Amino acid sequence: LAYLAKRDSSSGGRQMPGHYSSREHNVFSVCTPTGGSLLPACGTGWAMQLDGKDSVCIATIGDAAARQGEFFEAIAFAAQENLPVVFLVEDNKYGISTPTGKFLPFHLGILSDEKVVKVDARRPENVLETVGEAIDKARRGEGPTIVWCDLDRLSSHTSSDDHRVYRKLDFDQVGARIAIHEAVDMEFLGQALHLCIAKAGAHGHISLVEVDAILARWGVAGAVASQAVLDQLQAFRAWVERRWPASQVHVEVPLEVALVNGQRARGRIDFLVDTSAGWILLDHKANPRGVAREDALIDKHGPQLDAYADAIERATGRPVLEKWLFLPVAGRP
Repeated sequence: LAYLAKRDSSSGGRQMPGHYSSREHNVFSVCTPTGGSLLPACGTGWAMQLDGKDSVCIATIGDAAARQGEFFEAIAFAAQENLPVVFLVEDNKYGISTPTGKFLPFHLGILSDEKVVKVDARRPENVLETVGEAIDKARRGEGPTIVWCDLDRLSSHTSSDDHRVYRKLDFDQVGARIAIHEAVDMEFLGQALHLCIAKAGAHGHISLVEVDAILARWGVAGAVASQAVLDQLQAFRAWVERRWPASQVHVEVPLEVALVNGQRARGRIDFLVDTSAGWILLDHKANPRGVAREDALIDKHGPQLDAYADAIERATGRPVLEKWLFLPVAGRP
């Protein structure tokens, strides 16, 4: 009804369809002006407090709204009056197209640690537990809490926004990178690590004995420590499961791509994660020159990932949400 602006919708056809509300469930209408819901939330919490109720008001905003004056005014008033309010901040690292990491109050360290709880919001159960504790705290008369939710934005801000224009790179540390201890044929080392990654991905685990056997088979056992390889694989698998929980992982996915010059290219996708919203594409590259060469690798292999992503989308009718290069090797000695 809201999408068709019908009178029987929650706003009587007067709000944008995504700005829902429900009088029956005490859900105030989503506010269009950035951060505009916070002061009314404080007023609601104040009224609940004065009426002696044990109700709690929850106000949600995006991370960029945390630089609005209403945010600072609201949290100051809530702390002053010890209000039963929970402020939930969705930190997806962008204010439309502007990266927010360098100017948010949480990252600048200007908010009291006693009032802020950071949570990995990629897992819904984390948010449920943390917000539940904040609600219990408010009901005990211990005042407001800011729940700062760390998560990832999966798509563009609106249908008129193309996030691919400005979301070029994301970097994430995955465990400790594998050190190379002696001169080695990087092609052989890359193939050995490739097999280790595929085996760990296909079975969900790999043993130290299996890593030893693969490295020995490719003649690179002396170049890297087996335990370091195993530690990196376990960290990588944990990172995938933490970032995209309850998702299915496919390894060594064969692919044939029609190139713009009329030729066809065949290849295999190292890791393809199937999430409810779309695909995550991950490709492993051995990087003998370490961090200093990462940008060059991205420039070199980016077009390949783009071609793979385009083929996946055309074949499945589902979007590729993210493309990652996995660089587990630290560099030459």
